[in-house]
Amino acid sequence: EDQKQEVINNGLLKMIVKAMQTNDSDIQHACSWALSNLVEDGSRAQILSLVSEKPMPALSDALRDPYTLKNVLEVIIQLFYNVDPNQLDKIKEEAKDAGVLEHLKNLQGNTDKKVHHLANKILSKYFTESDSKGTNEKLKENEAEKNKKKVQKRKRSVDKEAAVGDSKVANVGFVMKSKEACDEMKKGKK
Repeated sequence: EDQKQEVINNGLLKMIVKAMQTNDSDIQHACSWALSNLVEDGSRAQILSLVSEKPMPALSDALRDPYTLKNVLEVIIQLFYNVDPNQLDKIKEEAKDAGVLEHLKNLQGNTDKKVHHLANKILSKYFTESDSKGTNEKLKENEAEKNKKKVQKRKRSVDKEAAVGDSKVANVGFVMKSKEACDEMKKGKK
């Protein structure tokens, strides 16, 4: 418990949640283990410190990776279980907005019995049929936003590569002119 508190006191939860949103499966897996360990036997206050980091988008991303599923589902269950009853609707809304609800529905058909059981447990205990309304639309909006960000990131990368390429061309031109100037100077000395 002391180690868990040190992680919290040093602001590492925020870093773990952020790192979990990478596309690196190994990093997501390590982060899911860290969060799972925190919620497994951490105090209620420690678990609630994770809630304050707004982890649902990261947890939603990690629900796509079969190696992190069980850990992430355990984290979600503990977050819902430990949150103050007056904050439960807020965290459920965060989960829906992040696409967690849609992932949970899809996991109901998972062949792994534990994954299937955990997804059903979360859905039956914390979500109703009315919670599902609008989920597909929100998921589509989230996917569109993520795609837009990916396109912007690629464009910046291409622009950067083009700038580097232009710089290299300019450097080659400078080197060629410098070489010509040196050759002229050598001819003049002869």
